[in-house]
Amino acid sequence: MNATNRMDEANANAIPMQYARPIAWAATAGLLALTVLAVRERGYVGIFALQLSSFAGAQVLFDLVIALVMVLVWLKRDARRTGRAFLPWLLITLAAGSFGPLLYLGLAPRRRKSGVES
Repeated sequence: MNATNRMDEANANAIPMQYARPIAWAATAGLLALTVLAVRERGYVGIFALQLSSFAGAQVLFDLVIALVMVLVWLKRDARRTGRAFLPWLLITLAAGSFGPLLYLGLAPRRRKSGVES
């Protein structure tokens, strides 16, 4: 199977953007509410201190870092393919975790049936 066939197969299995955008916004809203509560309770630095206070917490934090690195690899490729800047999403992700990729999906340009962005 060549690279084009693999890409066509991957695109056929992808969630259509018409569903990805509302899912991203719903996840962003839920994460934002939880983040506000966590920051009010522990402070921004306190969130990380709590995770690093035990091996179990550190494992969860390390797992999140691994997952976000994989998402950033995809995001960079997608940004290049769609002509969007990568740097702002990288910086948001480094500062605010999953908010970067969620906002990237939520703010993706809408595509018409013809494939033209609007």
